[in-house]
Amino acid sequence: MKVVRASDGGLDVSFGLRNAGHTASDEVPQVYLDAPGREPGGGAQFAIHALAAFDRVHLDAGQYRVITLHVPLRALQYWSTTANRWTLAAGPRIIRVCASSRDFRLQAATVIAP
Repeated sequence: MKVVRASDGGLDVSFGLRNAGHTASDEVPQVYLDAPGREPGGGAQFAIHALAAFDRVHLDAGQYRVITLHVPLRALQYWSTTANRWTLAAGPRIIRVCASSRDFRLQAATVIAP
């Protein structure tokens, strides 16, 4: 799993996906962001795990493919009622790649820098 900052300020999350079965099928990989390690001021609240990106991917039997899902900048921001604008939730974050919200497969730590 690889997490890099995208040109638009968001994140690109890349990982390998393999169909270990004997028939072609679809998978819906999902990227979740954990809540910031430190809560920003102003009473902002975050979900423990927030869905940030997903895609439907078709793989033939035995096929392996590297998938990149884009997490847009807005998914890294929150609405600050104090500043009356979208604000980046900077600091350490855990990024998870999942098959569902209850089936975490991969995780990586990253730091969201302003």
